[in-house]
Amino acid sequence: MNKISIYLMIPVLFSMMFVTLLAEQAFGQKFDEPAGTSGLSMFGGNAPESTGQSANLPLDRLSEKDEKIAGRTPFQKQITINPTGLELNVVAMQIPTGKRLVIENVSVVVRCSESQRMEVDFSTYAGNGAGAAQMTIHKLVLQKQGSFRESAIFTASESGLIFADEKIGNEHFSVGVAARLNAVTAAFAQAQFTFTGYLEDLPTAQ
Repeated sequence: MNKISIYLMIPVLFSMMFVTLLAEQAFGQKFDEPAGTSGLSMFGGNAPESTGQSANLPLDRLSEKDEKIAGRTPFQKQITINPTGLELNVVAMQIPTGKRLVIENVSVVVRCSESQRMEVDFSTYAGNGAGAAQMTIHKLVLQKQGSFRESAIFTASESGLIFADEKIGNEHFSVGVAARLNAVTAAFAQAQFTFTGYLEDLPTAQ
């Protein structure tokens, strides 16, 4: 009976030794790690490389375009005109010395009596490439928004890129902001302009 038990236990002992040997080989095996990997995955494969950048890497240098945009100075100014008759009322909006004003948006709110209408515009100067100044008049189309008591309200808006140079050749310029009524009257009338854009250095060659 004891011999039978011993014969039955021998295969079991061989199986346990075989499993132990395989386990030792598996845990003792060394894999060559590719550069940039940190070890093995749980399935025995190489761990994927990290796609994130290190926090102490140097920042990329700004491109010339980004540096130029970062160097621009935002510009916004309001000009109010109170026209009193048929004559064109003009107010000069000054541009800082040595700068080019790039106008991105112009809006205007007009208040006048119901029987009146108002004309509004602004003028800019830019070099023509030969050292001479060229004036451009920008007329704004007013749209009626409504009435309040005896006053009518009109608005207009224009977006784009409009260059206004402070100096062309040896002459200095500003933006001319203008308004006039279609009738002579003592009633209250007002045009309020808002210019939005940015300032940049004048180009060396005009």
